[in-house]
Amino acid sequence: MTRSLMRAYAALALAFAGLTPAHAQAPETLGDIFGRLKAGESIVAFSTTTPLVARRLDGLEHYFRHAGAMNLTLDELTDVYTRRRADLETVARWNRHVPQFEPGFVDSLVALNTVAHGGLQRALMEKLSKESLDSLYKPIDDFGAQVLVKARAANQDKLRRFYIKYGPDSPRLNLAEVGLNYLGQLFIPGLLPSEDGMPSPYELVATYRTTDLTAAKSDAGELTGRVVTTAQIGVRMYGFSETCGEGGRFVQLIDPCHSSAGAFFMGRRDAPLSKLWGSGQRAGLYVARGKYHVGYVFGAEKRLVFGVDQQLVPYIF
Repeated sequence: MTRSLMRAYAALALAFAGLTPAHAQAPETLGDIFGRLKAGESIVAFSTTTPLVARRLDGLEHYFRHAGAMNLTLDELTDVYTRRRADLETVARWNRHVPQFEPGFVDSLVALNTVAHGGLQRALMEKLSKESLDSLYKPIDDFGAQVLVKARAANQDKLRRFYIKYGPDSPRLNLAEVGLNYLGQLFIPGLLPSEDGMPSPYELVATYRTTDLTAAKSDAGELTGRVVTTAQIGVRMYGFSETCGEGGRFVQLIDPCHSSAGAFFMGRRDAPLSKLWGSGQRAGLYVARGKYHVGYVFGAEKRLVFGVDQQLVPYIF
Protein backbone atom coordinates (compact mmCIF):
# COMPACT_ATOMS: atom_id res chain seq x y z
CA MET A 1 0.00 0.00 0.00
CA THR A 2 1.45 3.41 -0.99
CA ARG A 3 1.87 6.28 1.45
CA SER A 4 -0.87 8.31 -0.28
CA LEU A 5 -3.31 5.40 -0.01
CA MET A 6 -2.49 4.96 3.65
CA ARG A 7 -3.15 8.64 4.31
CA ALA A 8 -6.44 8.46 2.44
CA TYR A 9 -7.43 5.39 4.43
CA ALA A 10 -6.63 7.21 7.68
CA ALA A 11 -8.70 10.21 6.57
CA LEU A 12 -11.63 7.94 5.75
CA ALA A 13 -11.33 6.26 9.14
CA LEU A 14 -11.41 9.62 10.87
CA ALA A 15 -14.43 10.68 8.86
CA PHE A 16 -16.15 7.41 9.75
CA ALA A 17 -15.54 8.26 13.40
CA GLY A 18 -17.29 11.58 12.83
CA LEU A 19 -14.24 13.67 13.77
CA THR A 20 -12.40 16.48 12.02
CA PRO A 21 -9.93 17.66 14.66
CA ALA A 22 -8.55 20.63 12.76
CA HIS A 23 -11.97 22.31 12.71
CA ALA A 24 -13.62 20.83 15.81
CA GLN A 25 -15.37 23.46 17.91
CA ALA A 26 -16.95 21.35 20.65
CA PRO A 27 -14.74 20.19 23.55
CA GLU A 28 -13.15 16.81 22.99
CA THR A 29 -14.72 13.99 24.97
CA LEU A 30 -14.05 10.44 26.05
CA GLY A 31 -16.24 9.39 23.12
CA ASP A 32 -13.81 11.17 20.79
CA ILE A 33 -10.93 9.16 22.24
CA PHE A 34 -12.75 5.89 21.59
CA GLY A 35 -13.69 7.07 18.10
CA ARG A 36 -10.02 7.64 17.30
CA LEU A 37 -8.90 4.35 18.82
CA LYS A 38 -11.60 2.44 16.92
CA ALA A 39 -10.52 4.17 13.72
CA GLY A 40 -6.91 3.18 14.38
CA GLU A 41 -8.01 -0.35 15.20
CA SER A 42 -9.70 -0.68 11.81
CA ILE A 43 -6.60 0.65 10.02
CA VAL A 44 -4.34 -2.10 11.39
CA ALA A 45 -7.06 -4.80 11.62
CA PHE A 46 -6.32 -5.11 15.31
CA SER A 47 -9.25 -7.44 15.99
CA THR A 48 -7.55 -10.01 13.73
CA THR A 49 -3.88 -9.45 14.48
CA THR A 50 -4.19 -8.82 18.23
CA PRO A 51 -7.65 -10.01 19.32
CA LEU A 52 -6.86 -9.97 23.07
CA VAL A 53 -6.07 -6.24 23.09
CA ALA A 54 -9.01 -5.53 20.78
CA ARG A 55 -11.37 -7.29 23.20
CA ARG A 56 -9.85 -5.25 26.02
CA LEU A 57 -10.66 -2.04 24.15
CA ASP A 58 -14.23 -3.27 23.52
CA GLY A 59 -14.59 -4.07 27.22
CA LEU A 60 -13.40 -0.61 28.22
CA GLU A 61 -15.79 1.03 25.78
CA HIS A 62 -18.68 -0.99 27.21
CA TYR A 63 -17.69 -0.03 30.77
CA PHE A 64 -17.52 3.70 30.06
CA ARG A 65 -20.79 3.68 28.10
CA HIS A 66 -22.51 1.88 30.97
CA ALA A 67 -21.06 4.49 33.35
CA GLY A 68 -22.53 7.28 31.20
CA ALA A 69 -19.08 8.79 30.77
CA MET A 70 -18.70 9.01 27.00
CA ASN A 71 -19.76 12.68 26.95
CA LEU A 72 -17.32 13.74 29.67
CA THR A 73 -14.93 16.36 28.31
CA LEU A 74 -11.18 15.91 28.58
CA ASP A 75 -11.13 18.61 31.27
CA GLU A 76 -13.76 16.75 33.31
CA LEU A 77 -11.94 13.45 32.81
CA THR A 78 -8.70 15.01 33.99
CA ASP A 79 -10.38 16.33 37.13
CA VAL A 80 -11.67 12.84 37.89
CA TYR A 81 -8.27 11.31 37.14
CA THR A 82 -6.40 13.76 39.39
CA ARG A 83 -9.31 14.06 41.89
CA ARG A 84 -9.28 17.81 41.60
CA ARG A 85 -12.94 18.74 42.17
CA ALA A 86 -16.53 17.57 42.47
CA ASP A 87 -19.43 19.26 40.70
CA LEU A 88 -22.38 20.86 42.48
CA GLU A 89 -24.60 17.78 42.14
CA THR A 90 -21.96 15.64 43.81
CA VAL A 91 -21.35 18.12 46.63
CA ALA A 92 -25.11 18.40 47.24
CA ARG A 93 -25.41 14.56 47.28
CA TRP A 94 -28.17 14.75 44.65
CA ASN A 95 -26.65 11.71 43.01
CA ARG A 96 -24.94 9.36 45.44
CA HIS A 97 -24.09 6.78 42.76
CA VAL A 98 -21.37 8.44 40.68
CA PRO A 99 -19.34 5.85 38.73
CA GLN A 100 -16.66 8.43 38.00
CA PHE A 101 -15.63 8.44 41.66
CA GLU A 102 -15.39 4.67 41.99
CA PRO A 103 -11.81 3.31 42.07
CA GLY A 104 -12.53 1.16 39.00
CA PHE A 105 -13.20 4.25 36.88
CA VAL A 106 -9.73 5.70 37.33
CA ASP A 107 -8.21 2.24 36.93
CA SER A 108 -10.06 1.89 33.62
CA LEU A 109 -8.69 5.25 32.45
CA VAL A 110 -5.20 3.94 33.21
CA ALA A 111 -5.96 0.75 31.24
CA LEU A 112 -7.29 2.81 28.33
CA ASN A 113 -4.08 4.84 28.26
CA THR A 114 -2.06 1.60 28.27
CA VAL A 115 -4.02 0.22 25.30
CA ALA A 116 -3.73 3.49 23.38
CA HIS A 117 0.04 3.78 23.79
CA GLY A 118 0.87 0.09 23.56
CA GLY A 119 0.72 -2.28 20.64
CA LEU A 120 -1.96 -0.28 18.81
CA GLN A 121 0.20 2.83 18.60
CA ARG A 122 3.25 0.82 17.54
CA ALA A 123 1.24 -0.86 14.77
CA LEU A 124 -0.09 2.50 13.57
CA MET A 125 3.40 3.98 13.50
CA GLU A 126 4.31 1.42 10.84
CA LYS A 127 1.33 2.33 8.62
CA LEU A 128 0.75 6.08 9.09
CA SER A 129 2.82 9.19 8.64
CA LYS A 130 3.69 11.19 11.74
CA GLU A 131 1.16 13.87 10.77
CA SER A 132 -1.65 11.32 10.37
CA LEU A 133 -0.76 9.59 13.63
CA ASP A 134 -0.60 12.91 15.49
CA SER A 135 -4.01 13.85 14.07
CA LEU A 136 -5.48 10.49 15.00
CA TYR A 137 -4.10 10.64 18.55
CA LYS A 138 -4.83 14.32 19.23
CA PRO A 139 -7.54 13.89 21.95
CA ILE A 140 -5.56 11.05 23.53
CA ASP A 141 -2.41 13.17 23.69
CA ASP A 142 -4.42 16.19 24.89
CA PHE A 143 -5.79 14.12 27.75
CA GLY A 144 -2.29 12.99 28.75
CA ALA A 145 -0.99 16.57 28.61
CA GLN A 146 -3.85 17.86 30.78
CA VAL A 147 -3.25 15.10 33.32
CA LEU A 148 0.41 16.14 33.59
CA VAL A 149 -0.44 19.85 33.95
CA LYS A 150 -3.12 19.32 36.58
CA ALA A 151 -1.10 16.71 38.45
CA ARG A 152 1.78 19.19 38.64
CA ALA A 153 -0.59 21.92 39.83
CA ALA A 154 -2.07 19.54 42.42
CA ASN A 155 1.41 18.73 43.73
CA GLN A 156 2.26 22.43 43.98
CA ASP A 157 -1.01 23.09 45.80
CA LYS A 158 -0.32 20.22 48.18
CA LEU A 159 3.14 21.60 49.00
CA ARG A 160 1.68 25.09 49.52
CA ARG A 161 -0.92 23.72 51.95
CA PHE A 162 1.71 21.78 53.89
CA TYR A 163 3.81 24.95 54.11
CA ILE A 164 0.87 26.99 55.45
CA LYS A 165 -0.13 24.37 58.04
CA TYR A 166 3.31 23.16 59.13
CA GLY A 167 5.75 25.83 57.93
CA PRO A 168 7.62 28.56 59.87
CA ASP A 169 4.63 30.94 60.00
CA SER A 170 2.16 28.35 61.32
CA PRO A 171 1.00 28.34 64.97
CA ARG A 172 3.31 26.78 67.55
CA LEU A 173 1.71 23.75 69.20
CA ASN A 174 2.26 22.58 72.76
CA LEU A 175 2.89 18.95 73.65
CA ALA A 176 -0.81 18.23 74.22
CA GLU A 177 -1.73 19.64 70.82
CA VAL A 178 1.09 17.76 69.12
CA GLY A 179 -0.20 14.48 70.52
CA LEU A 180 -3.86 15.20 69.79
CA ASN A 181 -3.26 16.29 66.23
CA TYR A 182 -0.78 13.52 65.43
CA LEU A 183 -3.32 10.92 66.52
CA GLY A 184 -6.09 12.92 64.84
CA GLN A 185 -4.49 12.70 61.41
CA LEU A 186 -4.37 8.92 61.84
CA PHE A 187 -7.79 8.12 63.29
CA ILE A 188 -10.18 11.09 63.71
CA PRO A 189 -12.61 11.89 60.86
CA GLY A 190 -12.22 15.50 59.78
CA LEU A 191 -8.56 15.55 60.74
CA LEU A 192 -7.57 12.79 58.31
CA PRO A 193 -5.71 13.80 55.13
CA SER A 194 -7.66 13.58 51.88
CA GLU A 195 -7.33 10.54 49.63
CA ASP A 196 -4.76 12.33 47.48
CA GLY A 197 -2.66 13.37 50.50
CA MET A 198 -3.89 16.94 51.02
CA PRO A 199 -3.61 17.96 54.71
CA SER A 200 -6.88 18.46 56.55
CA PRO A 201 -7.86 22.13 57.00
CA TYR A 202 -8.73 21.40 60.65
CA GLU A 203 -6.59 21.18 63.76
CA LEU A 204 -7.41 20.75 67.45
CA VAL A 205 -6.59 23.58 69.88
CA ALA A 206 -5.76 22.97 73.55
CA THR A 207 -3.70 25.92 74.77
CA TYR A 208 -2.60 27.39 78.08
CA ARG A 209 -1.62 31.06 77.85
CA THR A 210 0.04 33.21 80.49
CA THR A 211 0.27 36.60 78.74
CA ASP A 212 -3.31 37.51 77.82
CA LEU A 213 -4.61 40.96 78.75
CA THR A 214 -7.85 42.11 80.33
CA ALA A 215 -9.16 45.14 82.20
CA ALA A 216 -10.67 45.04 85.68
CA LYS A 217 -11.47 47.47 88.46
CA SER A 218 -9.02 47.77 91.31
CA ASP A 219 -10.02 47.95 94.99
CA ALA A 220 -10.04 51.73 94.58
CA GLY A 221 -12.52 51.47 91.73
CA GLU A 222 -10.04 52.33 88.99
CA LEU A 223 -10.01 50.39 85.71
CA THR A 224 -6.60 48.81 85.26
CA GLY A 225 -4.98 46.43 82.79
CA ARG A 226 -4.18 42.93 84.03
CA VAL A 227 -2.01 40.12 82.70
CA VAL A 228 -4.03 36.91 83.06
CA THR A 229 -3.71 33.20 82.44
CA THR A 230 -6.27 31.57 80.14
CA ALA A 231 -6.97 28.32 78.37
CA GLN A 232 -8.55 27.60 74.99
CA ILE A 233 -10.12 24.37 73.76
CA GLY A 234 -11.43 24.48 70.21
CA VAL A 235 -10.79 23.87 66.54
CA ARG A 236 -8.48 25.74 64.20
CA MET A 237 -9.31 25.97 60.49
CA TYR A 238 -6.77 26.78 57.78
CA GLY A 239 -7.94 28.81 54.79
CA PHE A 240 -5.21 27.78 52.31
CA SER A 241 -5.97 30.71 49.98
CA GLU A 242 -3.04 31.78 47.81
CA THR A 243 -3.02 35.29 49.33
CA CYS A 244 -3.66 34.43 52.98
CA GLY A 245 -1.47 36.05 55.59
CA GLU A 246 0.10 38.54 53.18
CA GLY A 247 0.32 42.27 53.90
CA GLY A 248 0.22 44.22 57.14
CA ARG A 249 -1.46 43.35 60.42
CA PHE A 250 -4.84 44.70 59.36
CA VAL A 251 -4.77 42.70 56.13
CA GLN A 252 -3.78 39.60 58.10
CA LEU A 253 -6.91 40.00 60.24
CA ILE A 254 -9.09 40.15 57.11
CA ASP A 255 -7.48 37.22 55.28
CA PRO A 256 -5.49 35.12 57.76
CA CYS A 257 -4.19 31.67 56.92
CA HIS A 258 -5.99 30.24 59.94
CA SER A 259 -8.84 31.01 62.34
CA SER A 260 -10.12 29.20 65.41
CA ALA A 261 -12.98 29.21 67.90
CA GLY A 262 -14.06 27.29 70.96
CA ALA A 263 -14.34 27.31 74.74
CA PHE A 264 -12.42 29.87 76.83
CA PHE A 265 -11.44 29.50 80.51
CA MET A 266 -10.07 31.74 83.28
CA GLY A 267 -9.39 31.22 86.96
CA ARG A 268 -11.20 33.10 89.68
CA ARG A 269 -8.40 35.69 89.99
CA ASP A 270 -7.17 38.15 87.36
CA ALA A 271 -3.53 37.22 87.77
CA PRO A 272 -0.77 35.45 85.81
CA LEU A 273 -0.12 31.76 86.45
CA SER A 274 -3.37 31.42 88.36
CA LYS A 275 -5.21 28.13 88.75
CA LEU A 276 -7.78 27.67 85.97
CA TRP A 277 -9.77 24.72 87.33
CA GLY A 278 -11.87 24.20 90.39
CA SER A 279 -13.87 26.62 92.52
CA GLY A 280 -14.43 30.04 90.95
CA GLN A 281 -13.50 28.99 87.43
CA ARG A 282 -14.89 31.28 84.74
CA ALA A 283 -15.82 30.03 81.27
CA GLY A 284 -16.88 31.54 77.99
CA LEU A 285 -16.01 31.55 74.30
CA TYR A 286 -13.13 32.77 72.16
CA VAL A 287 -12.45 33.48 68.50
CA ALA A 288 -9.09 33.93 66.81
CA ARG A 289 -8.00 35.38 63.48
CA GLY A 290 -4.43 34.60 62.62
CA LYS A 291 -2.29 35.04 65.73
CA TYR A 292 -4.73 37.39 67.47
CA HIS A 293 -7.55 36.16 69.71
CA VAL A 294 -10.29 37.60 71.87
CA GLY A 295 -12.16 35.75 74.62
CA TYR A 296 -15.18 36.55 76.74
CA VAL A 297 -16.15 34.90 80.02
CA PHE A 298 -19.67 34.97 81.40
CA GLY A 299 -21.05 35.11 84.95
CA ALA A 300 -20.72 37.63 87.73
CA GLU A 301 -17.05 38.31 86.92
CA LYS A 302 -17.38 39.00 83.20
CA ARG A 303 -14.17 39.73 81.32
CA LEU A 304 -13.13 40.60 77.78
CA VAL A 305 -9.65 39.24 77.13
CA PHE A 306 -7.19 39.95 74.31
CA GLY A 307 -4.08 38.05 73.38
CA VAL A 308 -1.45 37.13 70.81
CA ASP A 309 -0.46 33.54 70.09
CA GLN A 310 3.08 33.03 71.32
CA GLN A 311 5.03 30.49 73.30
CA LEU A 312 7.31 31.66 76.08
CA VAL A 313 8.47 28.11 76.78
CA PRO A 314 8.63 25.91 73.61
CA TYR A 315 6.00 23.16 73.56
CA ILE A 316 4.67 24.22 76.97
CA PHE A 317 3.05 27.70 77.03
